[in-house]
Amino acid sequence: TPPAELQRLVEVNLTGTMLGSAAAAPWLIEAADRGAPRGVSSPRSGIINTASIFAPLAPPGFAAYSATKAGVVAFSRALRGELATSQLNVTVTLPGVVSTRLFGSARFATPAFKAAAERFVQQTELSPESVAEQTLRAAHRGLAEAVLGRRAGRFASLRRWAPALADYLVQRRATRELGLAAQRSADDPPNNASPVTAADQPTVARSQAHGKTCST
Repeated sequence: TPPAELQRLVEVNLTGTMLGSAAAAPWLIEAADRGAPRGVSSPRSGIINTASIFAPLAPPGFAAYSATKAGVVAFSRALRGELATSQLNVTVTLPGVVSTRLFGSARFATPAFKAAAERFVQQTELSPESVAEQTLRAAHRGLAEAVLGRRAGRFASLRRWAPALADYLVQRRATRELGLAAQRSADDPPNNASPVTAADQPTVARSQAHGKTCST
């Protein structure tokens, strides 16, 4: 990954999440201190950060992207502990590939990455609506982490209980999908390539129905 693109990837995926959470936390703490009016049930308030199943799987060819998403997971874990005394929840989600139109305006390191992304999107079981529903449900339950999608869940479980097998399967698919062996050269190491998609733009949004601040 070129240095400028690497810096942008870190700023969008990781720094943006940290700054969004930092901006939202004081407001949420103040709202929690005021409490809900008498007779009105108060929804669980907190911060939702979006990582990726690539954080624990770290497939070859997505090293930089996976590292930034792993950083989001670590940051969210630490933030959860820091905000616990304020009675605020922090949930981080790890979705699989989500079917959105944002891939049409995305930038990819190579044509192979673009073709692979298109195949992943065609095969995905996750829609934006299902991701939003599962995310809010996980936050309402106060979960620290939530893997979204059946396929992502299977790989996450495999990574936990049989990490060597998970690594083998992930590496085999990455090699097949991206043609990593054909891409290798001294000027373009395969493990440093990473796609940057419009879906990674940081946002802060409040869900009125659930009292959540979502930083993605």
